[in-house]
Amino acid sequence: MEEDNIIFETMPDFRDIKLGGDNIQQTYEDEKEYDSLYDELMDKCNPKNFDIKTFGYEKFNEANLIYSQIRNLKSAPETDLITLRNFAMEKLEIHISTKRKYSELEEYLNPDQYVDREDYDAELVSIVGKIYEELLTARYDIRLLEKIEEREIVKKLKEEYTFFKISVDEYLKKYPNGIYSEKVKLKLEQEETECFRNSSSTEYLNKYPNGRYAEEVRLYLKSSSEYLKQYPEGRYKEAAEDECSEMRGVIIIVSTVCLIIVIAIMMSL
Repeated sequence: MEEDNIIFETMPDFRDIKLGGDNIQQTYEDEKEYDSLYDELMDKCNPKNFDIKTFGYEKFNEANLIYSQIRNLKSAPETDLITLRNFAMEKLEIHISTKRKYSELEEYLNPDQYVDREDYDAELVSIVGKIYEELLTARYDIRLLEKIEEREIVKKLKEEYTFFKISVDEYLKKYPNGIYSEKVKLKLEQEETECFRNSSSTEYLNKYPNGRYAEEVRLYLKSSSEYLKQYPEGRYKEAAEDECSEMRGVIIIVSTVCLIIVIAIMMSL
């Protein structure tokens, strides 16, 4: 696997940064996780956290202004909060929790899983190992983690990892134009065609109610004669012809019986 035109950036090592006299790893190891960025910003940008006695009026008022903007974005998508989040990080020097983001990235960027593959790829392991080193360096900075996440090679690694973890239907919903989408679509089409050719009409409809052959199957179940008109060489041609022949036979028998009855009645008069 090649990483085309990817330049590995040198990132500052945040593992040794001090904050309030404590190592940042120790400070944030047990940090609270939030349900949303909005909740986290509402908590960490609250002016009560920046009392004037300790932080001075300027910092308190910065929190006040930022907090008021956050409150107006309660129903906004998280992406709309990113700019305000970054501004708050600069002005208020708050730390945004990285636990969830780091865990998500580590899940598919840990090189161990690529080392354990049967189809060992030394180049891929090398690429992932380099990215993983950067991930460790960026562990406590949400902005650096997001930069890593947005890289094309990382997106491809995530998609490949996801492909082996979810069903093919879920994969197509998540990656309609993904790396494996064409192969998956072809496989699903082959499976459906096989079911159509080898299973009963009801079995097919139960499995593929909106399938490519559903209209044909429903017409066959509704009317053999109409089916033969529309699908003269269709999957159920022979069955439909047999049913039509049987129906014609029944009609002839019924007609004959009726005729005999009518003649018998007329002769008795």
